[in-house]
Amino acid sequence: MKRIAGIALVLVLTLSWGLVSCAEEGTKASGNQQEPVALEWVMGIVKSVDVKNNSIEVSYYDFENDRDATVVVYVNENTEYLGSPSLKEINPGDDIEVSYTYDDSGKRIAEAVITAKFEDLEGKKESSKENKK
Repeated sequence: MKRIAGIALVLVLTLSWGLVSCAEEGTKASGNQQEPVALEWVMGIVKSVDVKNNSIEVSYYDFENDRDATVVVYVNENTEYLGSPSLKEINPGDDIEVSYTYDDSGKRIAEAVITAKFEDLEGKKESSKENKK
């Protein structure tokens, strides 16, 4: 139940944060022209964080193939964060949603990273109970 609540919170944050949208498109410079680049996204649980290599390994459920899967997404200086101020504050077990594109070598490069921690959810739940008293 806590996982569902965490995923729901991430989804709500995504919807309220106009930067990330399934239909949103970025642009990729190509000479003097700019080609539209569709953003892809993954939503799951942080499996590991590699600050040295600027990467996040995300564990998620692949509905298309009906199995658990993992994916590695790289961050750079253009990556925007919501929920955690930087890669250093993201921890294994955090709920995460990442919108990304692919670079020329095929690496997934994060455009935006949204995280939620269960401790945050529990704290909000407790404070809401106290406010109702």
